[in-house]
Amino acid sequence: VYIDLNSFPEFKSEVEFVRQLLMEESVFCLPGE
Repeated sequence: VYIDLNSFPEFKSEVEFVRQLLMEESVFCLPGE
């Protein structure tokens, strides 16, 4: 899964995005960073 961080300026990295996704939606993705 590709995450376009330009669409989510509140996140500085994929790791932050995945952490928030896990907390809010209980969905886990392994970040590529």
